[in-house]
Amino acid sequence: MMMGFLADYDSGDLKPDYTELSDAQWFDLNALPEVAPHGTIARELIEHSKNLVE
Repeated sequence: MMMGFLADYDSGDLKPDYTELSDAQWFDLNALPEVAPHGTIARELIEHSKNLVE
């Protein structure tokens, strides 16, 4: 199962659960690193999220 969500950032440091993730970082929408390839569920979630906040 893959899920995505949006949240408003208030303050503080990221504290990822390293049993679930290997890394977590904040990125500006105009300076995203390379993301999942087109045609994947991950990419669709990213694109949909970007469109909601732009």
